[in-house]
Amino acid sequence: MKKWLKIVLISFIIITALTVLSILGYIGYILSTQHTTLNLEKLENLNNKVSLYNNKNTLISANTQQGCPTINFEDINTNTINAFIAIEDQDFFKHNGLNYKRIIKALLTNITSGYAKEGASTITQQLIKNTQLSNEKTFNRKIKEAALALDLEKKYNKEQILQAYLNIIYFGNNSYGIEQASQNYFGHSAKNLSLAESATLAGMIKSPLLYSPITNMQNCLKRRNLVLKQMLDCKFITEEDYNLAIDTPIIINNKNLNNNYAFEQMVIKEAQQKLHLTQNALYTSGLCIYTTLNNEIQNYLQQSITPLEKENQYSTGIVLDNTGAVLGFYSTLPDIDVPHCPASLIKPILCYGSAFEYNILTPASPILDEPISFNGYTPQNIGNKYAGWTNVRQSLAHSLNIPAIKALEYVGIEKAKDFASNFKINFTQNDNHLALALGSLENGVTLCDITSAYNVFANLGKNVDTHFINKITTTDGTVLYSFKNSNKTVCKDSTAFLINDILSDSAKFGTAKKLKNLNIPICSKTGTNGYKDGTNIDAWNISYNNKFCAGFWYGNISGNNQYNLNKNQNGGTIATNSAYKLWKNLKKDYTFNAFLPPQSVTKINIDLKELQNTHTIVLANDQQEDRYITSDYYPTSSLSKLKTVALKQDNQLNIQPRYTIDNKKEQNKQSLYKKLSQIWLNKKEQ
Repeated sequence: MKKWLKIVLISFIIITALTVLSILGYIGYILSTQHTTLNLEKLENLNNKVSLYNNKNTLISANTQQGCPTINFEDINTNTINAFIAIEDQDFFKHNGLNYKRIIKALLTNITSGYAKEGASTITQQLIKNTQLSNEKTFNRKIKEAALALDLEKKYNKEQILQAYLNIIYFGNNSYGIEQASQNYFGHSAKNLSLAESATLAGMIKSPLLYSPITNMQNCLKRRNLVLKQMLDCKFITEEDYNLAIDTPIIINNKNLNNNYAFEQMVIKEAQQKLHLTQNALYTSGLCIYTTLNNEIQNYLQQSITPLEKENQYSTGIVLDNTGAVLGFYSTLPDIDVPHCPASLIKPILCYGSAFEYNILTPASPILDEPISFNGYTPQNIGNKYAGWTNVRQSLAHSLNIPAIKALEYVGIEKAKDFASNFKINFTQNDNHLALALGSLENGVTLCDITSAYNVFANLGKNVDTHFINKITTTDGTVLYSFKNSNKTVCKDSTAFLINDILSDSAKFGTAKKLKNLNIPICSKTGTNGYKDGTNIDAWNISYNNKFCAGFWYGNISGNNQYNLNKNQNGGTIATNSAYKLWKNLKKDYTFNAFLPPQSVTKINIDLKELQNTHTIVLANDQQEDRYITSDYYPTSSLSKLKTVALKQDNQLNIQPRYTIDNKKEQNKQSLYKKLSQIWLNKKEQ
């Protein structure tokens, strides 16, 4: 085919395609906008903000009241206006509400992707989206947005549009509009914002969480400097102004910071799910959300958190009551509550909880802690130390690795996962290996999820749904949502009690022994996800009793090992120290009771000679001397079997032949656990 003919043919195809798209676009425009009208009342009533209340039905803070402060356009300084123009809509004062160049580019991207992946929103369109429409990414919604933007530009001038926009956008930390954001973050009116402060606020609105100076200062600085670079490129500022501004540190006015920030973000997230509303729709809904927040416990929680010195190190803490209500939540994480490797926190649920549930092990069951290889997987205990013959109680209290892996093998991986899934622990198709016993879950767990799982033990096997909201109403009191607990039975009360009893030992002489001096009934489990150089990626503590369940996490989520916790910052130290501080305050206001054994467990006397010599559980007879007897709890339903059959775990379960001691260095290097650890680190780096 001749060259000129190819050009004509390609031109014809392009013109035809554009014509068809234009016709379809026009038809879509008519169909989508025939019932779409601009609601000026929503634009002019900018103070219809959501109100959050604590568990005593009082406002959490002044920031959540209706009636947020606004500012007039003439009071906004030029640097502030230019900062938003530079980063959000450089042609704002030139277009009629739509930026056609950006629309064409976004349209081509969306057509190739098959859905509305990329937007081309002007400031006018963003104002429409925040006040008139939902936040869904569909062509239909974008067409309506464009139509309303054109209509708005006919009714409002540019100054009025920009004023409305700056007074309604959300800046995080319950700051609605630039005036409230300026007061909350910097302690003064928006009319007094500096160039650096203006750029900071302009950079935040893309994602108030990701670019928050409270929870992610590094991201905030990078974003602020991008805004300043855009201002320089637009010739809004000079090179000298730019250099001075990027060298200016972001100084937050701590007096005005909302200490309930993370809690309130979790409330908003839960409210969105319950009401099926977008974040923007919820923020301007005028609804009243009655939360579970206990202000005093929230303060205790914040006081218990240890500040971390390195960047990219974060902390999270949570306190639940035994109905599942979140009384306090605190986080320095940019995304508030993200998954982490649970490390040894998984052992009481996946390994020993399942073994108790299926009557495979008891606390007194003897188990050999030894160097071992499971078909090439060669795990180790911390410090490469082994206890020899011990029992389940000691193994869990001291968080030994080998016995936990053996327990998982006894139960069977799939059967153990089925049990743990009832605790809302999620597994992927790749989670089918024995390293699960040490927390190597592909997707990890969040602090909320794992603390909620332990709350099942505190409720003796009953699941109570973790929640931040009691109810949601309109301003006239109409109830739109009210929390109801499922109270589903997750495991036997005997299983829960046996785990509780062992974890109370952990708080006395095990890995959480720092809690011993509290002198209150308390159960606790620690977890540490270590790195090969001895530093730590994650440090955990969960502690609970008959009233509350508390969880703490410290760690590095960057994937860069230089930001790991120090060697001495682990589950038994930094995380357990936080638990100690919290419970020390709680015990001033509350009394706690120990868990009483249910009828499904019985305390039995065990022949100590048989236990030590043959590693079997045999009932002691009445004539034996006390020094030849030990005692422990045992499932009542299994007592009759115990009287006639001595339980020999390894031999009876035909497990012993699978264990071989293997010290080959090359095989150790290829162990599955090390592979999974590297996969976990690589995933974080991505």
